[in-house]
Amino acid sequence: RLIKEQRFPTTLKDVEGIQDRFEHCPGVSSFQLASLGRYVKPDRPPILDRETVWTEREWIRWAVDAYVPYRNWQVNNQYPDAEVENTVKRFSQWYVEQYSAIQKDPELSMVHFLGEAFSAEKGHSAVIILMIDCLPLNFFGLLDRALQNTGFARHALEYRFAPLPTATAYAKPEIISGNWNVDGKDYERLLKQRAAEEWGRSSAIYVSNLKSLASATLSADAPVLLFNFVDC
Repeated sequence: RLIKEQRFPTTLKDVEGIQDRFEHCPGVSSFQLASLGRYVKPDRPPILDRETVWTEREWIRWAVDAYVPYRNWQVNNQYPDAEVENTVKRFSQWYVEQYSAIQKDPELSMVHFLGEAFSAEKGHSAVIILMIDCLPLNFFGLLDRALQNTGFARHALEYRFAPLPTATAYAKPEIISGNWNVDGKDYERLLKQRAAEEWGRSSAIYVSNLKSLASATLSADAPVLLFNFVDC
């Protein structure tokens, strides 16, 4: 309550000190301690003036490093900020104007992501594609730590621009197929077709639930596995 009411300036370092101090206290849950961070006000995102024009990379940095943490704090504390939202409107206008050029760029478009990922793949190992719907960006750290605790290591991280509309029914078939003119929404068919035609892979396995995961059989010819856990 004291942190939320902002009676005194509080930093994440202060919260981490509290978390370390009370980590083993039987009267406080780990969730309660973890939730303290949501009330620490991050730095306000830069406001874009009328004369300034940002590049694609500058918009990505602004969104990931400044706006998302601030927006998350706004939601948790019900704090409106009209000036920041005006910059968000500037982004929307800019994205619509630059949409065609961005989506044609293989390094910026999410639709081209899998093509780029496989272009650097040597073809001698299995490839796992994990698709997660509607996960807010502020949860990515938890996902990253969970994967690393399982034994994976992150070699690179990048952000791309999603196709519009961002609804699953439109965006996901485009991402899996790498094609704007997608015929149908059969993800397994789209995966196997692209694996054979574009990636040179004879084995592609589509997993949409735990039952299909349990029954999946891996082959020895460097398969592609797509995990699409929309029901989990």
